[in-house]
Amino acid sequence: MVSSGHDNHSGWSTSWRTRASIAVKLGLADVLREGPRNSGDIAAELGVNALALRRLLRVLVNRGLVTEESAETFSLTALGQCLRSDAPGALREHAIRSGEIGYQIGRAHV
Repeated sequence: MVSSGHDNHSGWSTSWRTRASIAVKLGLADVLREGPRNSGDIAAELGVNALALRRLLRVLVNRGLVTEESAETFSLTALGQCLRSDAPGALREHAIRSGEIGYQIGRAHV
């Protein structure tokens, strides 16, 4: 049986939590801290595939963590600011742990 990608405990898809965890581990919020950036420039700075990063950014747009200011130019929302490494509170660490747990739950359903 293949997992639907959903964890019924929280109602959040495990793939969403895994993607948020990836974004945090990459330091995406830190790269966007100064304002809007082109996804190609971000990908080059982070050393990741530009197409994969655009897909990730669009998932984060749908979750309210970033906005797409113009074609392929993204910025943090107020919620996304909470994922910066210098942000007060534990949201950043929670996103990492939640993504890792979500990945493990998803793998258990495969």
